[in-house]
Amino acid sequence: MKKLAGLACLLALIAHAVESTASGDAFVTLDSLQLGRGDLTLTVDPAVGGRIASLRFQGQEVLFSQGHAQKSNNWGSTFWLSPQSLWGWPPIEAHDSNPYQVLSFEEDSVVLQSAPSAEASITKRVSLSQDREVQLDYEILATHDFTEVAPWEVTRVPMAGLVFYPITEDSVEVVMGRVQYSVDANDLVWLDLDANPAPPEGKVNANGREGWLAWVLDRRLYLKVFEPVPRHLQAQGEGDVEIYLSGVAPYMELEVQGAAQVLKAGEALSWQVLWRVTELPAELDVAVGSRALADFVRRQLPASRRLALGLNL
Repeated sequence: MKKLAGLACLLALIAHAVESTASGDAFVTLDSLQLGRGDLTLTVDPAVGGRIASLRFQGQEVLFSQGHAQKSNNWGSTFWLSPQSLWGWPPIEAHDSNPYQVLSFEEDSVVLQSAPSAEASITKRVSLSQDREVQLDYEILATHDFTEVAPWEVTRVPMAGLVFYPITEDSVEVVMGRVQYSVDANDLVWLDLDANPAPPEGKVNANGREGWLAWVLDRRLYLKVFEPVPRHLQAQGEGDVEIYLSGVAPYMELEVQGAAQVLKAGEALSWQVLWRVTELPAELDVAVGSRALADFVRRQLPASRRLALGLNL
């Protein structure tokens, strides 16, 4: 029944003409696909890089959406190859902004695939779990030998609120412009965008210690969870946690990366990121350096991750 319902939705959402892949095979693309569970609604746009175009929690938009971006291409959540030295700038269009083929669509998941470009194609599976967790499974399929490649998720959100994440000692590096941040005694990085509105363009990279990145705005937590990357396995010139602040538009990028590896033609690299959005308890202290806030975030991690980290919260 679920597959039939998904097929009905898929047929109902067909919005424009047949596109062509690089091989000349035809496929149908769609304007948008929506997944929802409880007070969480997610919209995927196959026509624009298979991006997550919208993430709404209790009716409020979490992401910096296309409507906010106006004519800019910098909106929603996208996926790139790392390190950036593989492609420079702008991003690879086939991976970032060109249409993706919809391979399957059900009530709680969608699978999309890019055309091959820059010696790789990208497959994305976006799904919602029973407890309203967003699971993103990415695959890089190499059509050429890579001496180094890593997965890279780039999510744009409004430039406001509080960003924080744990790091390995002395791994923070400002790689572009200027970024105001602090590191507390527990090796957590804190960026307070409300105390520093409209900052100049800048970017800060680091090696994350526990595999999570948190952002709080209006007492709403948005959390990314990913596999921690040993520092020596980061892609060259990159971090597994990166924060970019736009000096032009009111958005920032919450970026996470997986471990870099050698990838031969025909081989695939798989990687998973989990998102969780939840309200904060009314009594919880939301401030730079708040131990209670950091511990609340750690309690949102999957049980297997808490066990692996030795967290007893």
